[in-house]
Amino acid sequence: MSIAVTATKVFALTGQGLSSGCFGVVQQQNGTYLAGFHNTSDDYPYPSTGYWYKSTDQGASWSTAGTSAGLYGQAGAFAANVHANILLAPAFVPPTNTAKIIRSTNQAASFSDVFSEAPASSPNGRQPFVNGVLTYNRTHAIAWGQLDGNKTHTPRTYGLSDDAGATWTTYDTFDLGDSNDLANACGIADGGRFYLQYTRFGGANRVSAFARTDDAAANWTPLSAPPGGTGTPPNHAIAIACFTDTDVALAGRIGASPISSQPGLWYSDDAGVNLTLLSSSDVADWPSGSFYTYAYELKRLTRDAALLGIDQQNGTPGSPWRITLDKGHTYPITVTPSGSSWRTYQTPFGSSVVTRDGHILCTLWASDDYNTADLEIWRLSLSCS
Repeated sequence: MSIAVTATKVFALTGQGLSSGCFGVVQQQNGTYLAGFHNTSDDYPYPSTGYWYKSTDQGASWSTAGTSAGLYGQAGAFAANVHANILLAPAFVPPTNTAKIIRSTNQAASFSDVFSEAPASSPNGRQPFVNGVLTYNRTHAIAWGQLDGNKTHTPRTYGLSDDAGATWTTYDTFDLGDSNDLANACGIADGGRFYLQYTRFGGANRVSAFARTDDAAANWTPLSAPPGGTGTPPNHAIAIACFTDTDVALAGRIGASPISSQPGLWYSDDAGVNLTLLSSSDVADWPSGSFYTYAYELKRLTRDAALLGIDQQNGTPGSPWRITLDKGHTYPITVTPSGSSWRTYQTPFGSSVVTRDGHILCTLWASDDYNTADLEIWRLSLSCS
């Protein structure tokens, strides 16, 4: 048996600026799918507009849903709580660079702030930001990043909401005696177990750390820092996929600088105690080059399958997505475009979603000249023969 994955481009915003980006796709309670993009002005204070589109036919066609103001940052992401029919979007807002989470209860027709944190007034204060949001248990959500601007106390690395994102309480993972920690990626397993990858800054030192909670963030267990096991630890994680409580895959980069780093995939089958770096031979068509080339998204599709998104900004066209069928141990399936070819520069920003009829909806930032970019929605189909 052979498995093929074909991608069809179903929507595009053409001629956008280099600072534009994608928020991804989410499913709403009534079967509607929402996709979000942003385009940031190149002029100070860099105002940004978010554009939202919806589909009622499993992602085959799209129409305007609404707009939002004040979103910034290419790496923005958002998550939906489909039971409460809400939308959450992390962002920070220039020129004050206030970190925000915004919410919509009417399918992106309008938005309101549900979390806001400004930088500390001290010149030595931190820049707060949100790296991502996930929802769980129908009305609960977790956000992570650097959620305060005060450098005089233990940093707030994550926030929790138990009312569908209406209110948030921030926490630190555990006190490491460091005033500059930030959370990079989070994964949620069944039964209230979370995994959090974060970075510790102690003076000039930068250390990758990993933690686990077995009781929905009430208590955290520090895992090895840097992670144990075989291979180089991640300098910066992008996403975590939990297949079971103990089988966990992590995507990120090796190298402190994004312009001189390599993609990396790690796997643990013992609840994060040991992380093993996957060999490049286990990843089909692994991109070469070091210019912003690293694993960017990791989306669990089923108990055993996952989608991997890879930043392709090294000037070598290739598939931005791979699929694994064995809990992340290998990524042998590449995605082939239908009726077109892959662009020179492309990044699968934002969250992906599996539709009710078995397709995968993804968003892509794509450019041929690194001058203007298109913001696209792709619909992936799997077939067996």
